[in-house]
Parts: sequence; C-alpha cells; structure tokens
Amino acid sequence: STWAISLDGLRSFSVGLLLMAVGITPWLPVLLVAGLLFWFVLRLLLRRVRPMFQSLFQSRNTSPPELG
Repeated sequence: STWAISLDGLRSFSVGLLLMAVGITPWLPVLLVAGLLFWFVLRLLLRRVRPMFQSLFQSRNTSPPELG
C-alpha cells in the first residue's frame, strides 16, 4: 500500500511539473521576442542619442570661448 501511495505522490508531482512546464512554455517565445525587441530598441536609442549628447557636449565645450 505504501508503494501505491508513493506512486500516487510521484504521479501528482509529475503532473504538477507538467502543468508548470505547460504554463511556462507558451510564454518562452514571447519572452524571447520581447527580449530581442527590447535589445534592438535599446541599441537604436543609444545610436540616436549618442550623437545628440556628443553635439551637446561639443557645443557646451565650445560655447564659453564664444561668450567670453
């Protein structure tokens, strides 16, 4: 009887694991796509913002002599 109980526990445990895996699995591609999209947008923003910052710093560095 103890063997049957352990088998039942194992079965419920495996079913729980299976349900967890099934619950997570549909989200894996979504998470992957979201991560890739986030990385792409971040790189695009950095590429856009960096020249702006550089020009800002350059103008800030060159402005005091012009004012003086």
